[in-house]
Amino acid sequence: MKKAVFSVIAILALAVSAGAQDDWKNCDEMAIAPYMIPDVLAKDDGSPVTSVRQWEKRRRDILEAYQKEMYGHMPARPAGLHFEVGNVDESALGGKATRKEVKVFLSADGSVSFTMLLYVPNERRGPVPAFLGLNFQGNHTVCDDPGISLYDTLNLVTRFGAPKARGAQSYRWPVEMIVDSGYALATVYYEEIAPDYEESGHYTDEGPGTACIWAWGLSRAMDYLVKDPDLDKGRIAVIGHSRLGKTALWAAAMDRRFAMAVSSCSGCCGAALFRRRIGEVISVVHWFSPAFFKYVGREEYLPFDQHFLIASIAPRPVYITDATEDVQADPHGEFLSCRLASPVYSLYGKKGLVTDPVLTEPLPEGYVPVSGYRMFDTYSTAKGPARDGGNAVSDAILLKGFPRADTPLQDGYIGYHMRTGVHDITSWDWEQIISFANRRLK
Repeated sequence: MKKAVFSVIAILALAVSAGAQDDWKNCDEMAIAPYMIPDVLAKDDGSPVTSVRQWEKRRRDILEAYQKEMYGHMPARPAGLHFEVGNVDESALGGKATRKEVKVFLSADGSVSFTMLLYVPNERRGPVPAFLGLNFQGNHTVCDDPGISLYDTLNLVTRFGAPKARGAQSYRWPVEMIVDSGYALATVYYEEIAPDYEESGHYTDEGPGTACIWAWGLSRAMDYLVKDPDLDKGRIAVIGHSRLGKTALWAAAMDRRFAMAVSSCSGCCGAALFRRRIGEVISVVHWFSPAFFKYVGREEYLPFDQHFLIASIAPRPVYITDATEDVQADPHGEFLSCRLASPVYSLYGKKGLVTDPVLTEPLPEGYVPVSGYRMFDTYSTAKGPARDGGNAVSDAILLKGFPRADTPLQDGYIGYHMRTGVHDITSWDWEQIISFANRRLK
């Protein structure tokens, strides 16, 4: 019966999106249709948010709208949550780190659990900051450390094929570099929290989508990390790549214990703006609640756009990465989200995204689509999205300051870079992330 319900919903989603299925194939900036972005600092009646107190209320309303319309509601912490630390090696990585494996039990009887792999630098004078992220192919793939426990491959769920060898994903997880930089690293195999296949996009019509469950799992991992005396509980960052970058942003928005959020190439439903409809769009994702899919091809009706999500993390630092060949993730749309979330940081007396005119990438000739950010000089007279006059700011203006490839922007509390290359997270990305964390994760 459960499988049948999923199938019916999938058919309905396809029917609703029939006219929009080809949208994701648009990779031409010049072909983007006119669109208007809602102002994150405008209340529903159009009046402005001008103080942190007003923003905090606005933020609660935004997160409730996200839960109702996109992610589903975040489950509560399970009453039976408990932990078990095992497989400790104080001379891991040639003596550089202490390795631990933490069993996170989600029920009192221990029948439901996942395993977190944790490396802590041995050269430390006190609790250290840490990165926590989900991995795609199993804890044993992030490092060739022979001491990492192997999964029972007969029971290992894998979206990406057969279980991979030890260290197969180490190029995405430069563990020694992270440890040498003074950071601990904690990671969990994401499918131990919830499976990643199309029919797993939701569990009940009203329940959370898969991305929400993954984010919930990150918070359960955080429940252990804040108790570990080796770690500085006030300096733990959440990080994710691709769909797990989408997840990391949501985890940070919902759980303020995360001191920083890092999103790599997260695209649609991550840092990119929905309303640009370029590259990946709603019709090709499935990790969200059923309510979300009524917006396929109707993005203009969403009560938010993704700069709202980044803004909801303020005043904590956020770092967004992209790649030159990853058009599907819409680097321009992610940059715009960073820029449009920045006014919220100003409320807290912090700079959001800070651009550098020396590092600017020239815009394509003639790139001035009729689109922009809803900005009102007089809020009391605002009746709806402005499309002309002084109220609309075109992409050509908003994208001024878009950086050249491989030139990170790190002078504000929102950082951004676009790396030369494809959809991935690399050691070079990690170098910039660590540089940003050194400046902002305090």
